[in-house]
Amino acid sequence: LVRDYDVDGIQLDSVGWQWNRLYYTEAERKIYSMQEYNRGLLEIIERVRDAMREIKPDAVVMSESGSGPVIGVNDGGFTADYCWNNKTGTGYVINAPTKYAYPQANFFSSGNTVNSLNQVFAAGYGLSLCDYWLEHADYIRQLVTLRQEYADALIYGTPYFPKADKKAVGAYRYVGDEHELLIVVNADNPMSKQKISLGEELAGSTWKYLLGGEGSLTAGDDGLVELRLANQSLAVFIRQ
Repeated sequence: LVRDYDVDGIQLDSVGWQWNRLYYTEAERKIYSMQEYNRGLLEIIERVRDAMREIKPDAVVMSESGSGPVIGVNDGGFTADYCWNNKTGTGYVINAPTKYAYPQANFFSSGNTVNSLNQVFAAGYGLSLCDYWLEHADYIRQLVTLRQEYADALIYGTPYFPKADKKAVGAYRYVGDEHELLIVVNADNPMSKQKISLGEELAGSTWKYLLGGEGSLTAGDDGLVELRLANQSLAVFIRQ
C-alpha cells in the first residue's frame, strides 16, 4: 500500500480498543493469555510502522483507540468521547485533561455536530474529518488554520484549565514557546454572560479575539474575564 499507492498511513481497526482478551487460535489449538494478547497487539503495531517507514519515513500507523500502552508505539487514535453506546459522563467534552496527562499522545475525534467539533477542537484533539463536513468547510478551515498558525501552543503547548462559572462551558489556556491562547466553548447554555477565572497571576492580562468575536477582553484584578458566548459556539483568544 505504501510502496505502490503512496498512502500516508494505515489505521488498524479495533487495535487499541479491544484489550485483555483471551485468544484461541484454531491453527495452534492454543489459548493465549490476556497479557500475551496485549503484547501481540503492541508488536503488530510496531511491525506495521517499521515496515511502512522503511519506504516512507514519515508514514503513520493509527489505531481505533490511542489510549493506554498504545501511545508508546502508534502515531494516533480516536478518543472514546463520542463513541457508540457511550453512557458515561455528561455527553460534553469539557476541560478534558488528556493533553495534560498524555502530552505525547495524538488523540482525534469529531462527534457528528459542529457543537461536538467545537468541543474537540477546544480540548486540543486533532480533527477527524471527511466529506460529511463539507457544508461547514469554511468554518472548519478557520479551525485548522488556527492549529497550524499557533501550533506551538495548540499542539505542542502546555494546557491549563481556567474555571468557568457555567456547567456546560469549558475553558482551556494553551501556553507555547511563542504564543498563549485561550479557548472558551459553550456546549449547552443559553447566551448569557460567562465568567472565566484565569487566576490572580493573570490579573490585568489582555486577550484579543481570533475567532468568535471582535475586540479584546481584559482580566480584572482577580484574574476574571467576562464574555457573552452564544449556545453551542466557540471563542478563541490570543494573549497580547
